[in-house]
Amino acid sequence: MNRLFDPLRRALDFTLRMLGALFLLLWVSAALGWPWHVYGWLGRDPGGFEGAPDIIVLMGGGGIPSESGLMRTWQAAREASRFPKARVLVAHPIEAGENEKMLNPVIQELILRGVSERRILREGRGRNTREQALQIRQMFEGSHESLRLLIVTSPEHMRRSILSFRKAGFRHVRGRSVEPVPVMADLTRTSQAGDPLSALDDAVGQSLTIRYRIWDNLGLTVRVSRELAALAYYKLKGWI
Repeated sequence: MNRLFDPLRRALDFTLRMLGALFLLLWVSAALGWPWHVYGWLGRDPGGFEGAPDIIVLMGGGGIPSESGLMRTWQAAREASRFPKARVLVAHPIEAGENEKMLNPVIQELILRGVSERRILREGRGRNTREQALQIRQMFEGSHESLRLLIVTSPEHMRRSILSFRKAGFRHVRGRSVEPVPVMADLTRTSQAGDPLSALDDAVGQSLTIRYRIWDNLGLTVRVSRELAALAYYKLKGWI
């Protein structure tokens, strides 16, 4: 009977060892800040045009309210203010119940931030970056090659977005993302007098890496890993 279970035990042992090694690698990566190098590469604009865009394309992200949706919309409104002649195109799936009287929350946020509703266009049929690029091409079929597009999205989504739009036939594409700004205030702290765990509290309180950076980097690792997988998939499909 034991012989029957030996292969299963070996497979389970190998799996647990691999998971442990992966877990350790993730922590080392987070502690050393490695995900930020990949994050920077993903957010780098691979070339582009000079001058003002004709269309500011806002990739919808997680919608409103969400971190990605709010930050992208905030940046798109800034770009709309910088380039007042550019139209703003919201690429976001049409929500249930959405109509002329009940505008999409992303569009409402743009209007709240000073973008005139008359400047706003909408693409609501695409369900991913590839489909959105193709749908936007159809909207401007015949003139898409001369249009200058400014893509507004999250940093980790920038490279895939730009490459997808170029693959769809747009020749003049560049990107703009929202870069995170670190808190500059002093967040270190010390223990209170008489605290029996004062030594441990001081060690943790004085280390921003333990309190914040490792956890932020672990979350970033998930985001860049997902995006690298998406880039590989798009490449295999011939979409970029």
